[in-house]
Amino acid sequence: MHLVHLDNIKPGSILGKTIISADGRVLLGEGISLSKEYIEKLKKLGINSAYIKNETLEKLEVQLNLEDIISDVTRTEAVLVTKKTLNNIMKGKILEPAPVFSVINNIIDDLVNQESLLVNLSDIRSFDDYTFAHSVNVAVLSLIMGIALGYDQIKLRNLGIGALLHDIGKIKIPLNILNKAGKLTDEEFEIMKSHSAEGFQILRENREFTILIAHIAYQHHERYDGTGYPRNLKEKNIHKFARIVAIADVYDALTADRPYRKRILPHEACEYLMGSCNSHFDYQLVSIFLQHVAPYPIGTIVLLNTGEKAVVVEQNKHFLLRPILMVFEKDGQELSRAFQYDLLENPTVIIKEVVAE
Repeated sequence: MHLVHLDNIKPGSILGKTIISADGRVLLGEGISLSKEYIEKLKKLGINSAYIKNETLEKLEVQLNLEDIISDVTRTEAVLVTKKTLNNIMKGKILEPAPVFSVINNIIDDLVNQESLLVNLSDIRSFDDYTFAHSVNVAVLSLIMGIALGYDQIKLRNLGIGALLHDIGKIKIPLNILNKAGKLTDEEFEIMKSHSAEGFQILRENREFTILIAHIAYQHHERYDGTGYPRNLKEKNIHKFARIVAIADVYDALTADRPYRKRILPHEACEYLMGSCNSHFDYQLVSIFLQHVAPYPIGTIVLLNTGEKAVVVEQNKHFLLRPILMVFEKDGQELSRAFQYDLLENPTVIIKEVVAE
């Protein structure tokens, strides 16, 4: 199976992986034939992609391991707690820290028990829950970096909470601005930028959260070269936790469909981060991030410069740009037998493009 954008899915395609909503409900189960009506309903729900069974790969018995880096239970609980927390604050209720501490501890536990801290699964999310799913993804990505940096439990907890609530100030932004499909006017953008300061104020008023957690919300849009907001902080004047969250925030936003633009592929987002080192982002932290996020996730179908078509089946953990593939097609002709190809052992073979099937 492989991940396919809904615009490219043909009616009759077989769903290869169950689609679950952010609150844990099964939307469509593995093995269902996707009718035109199902595809349209998924689009209306904001689901932009699905894992589809590939007849060629099935026939050649190519197996893919599509496991998330945290459990479905942990992810669902984290999204629900984030949603409830933000909704309660919008209703004027007090921010309850205990559930937030609990989900962050669960995410940390899931991550430290992983054999390899590698993000290797393309995310499928609902547009209606984008804000909450995005917050959880940013927390997971930030904590992966924190673990790689050797942070202790206290530092990881502060980093995780700050990452999960980094956009909490957006509850103060009018929805017509927050969800605007087109480009914001200068006046609207100034209002949007205020979410950093608003988030800082919300979090600093809760004594169970450290002031550092509030500063993550305050500083996550600062840029390494001093061109960010709200205070034009530069380099080491931006707290390291905020520099970490900034990288995770931008990566996850780039790889998600939004009302005002289509998502870009993981390898393109990785290239963007590298190209923005020491202008927007801290080079050393981007380097660590890219050691733990696969630019070509398992299930990605690629075209090679040899004319061969292949699917990513495994990663070379110390050289993620050169994954292990199963080649199943040559010059448009299906092979009678797929064979494994390790790009690390074949330096002249390169990935020419990702195939959008």
